[in-house]
Amino acid sequence: MATFIEDLLDNYQEDNPKNRIVYQIVNCIKNESDFDKALQLLIDSGLSFEDVISRTCRLNFFDVINLADLFIEKSK
Repeated sequence: MATFIEDLLDNYQEDNPKNRIVYQIVNCIKNESDFDKALQLLIDSGLSFEDVISRTCRLNFFDVINLADLFIEKSK
């Protein structure tokens, strides 16, 4: 786990456009509890679900599950 966090911190680039979108998605979930808006940002940006999960440590297990459920439901 420690190496994962070290790799995450070493590879983080604030100016990366994907990181900015992930930041917006996480803020929608954490600050506004708006999973629908977060999912729409995810879809509009063209990011994969893995991109979001691999770029943040702020989402807890239940946040990831809720977002994944909405993502699966919307993709049907």
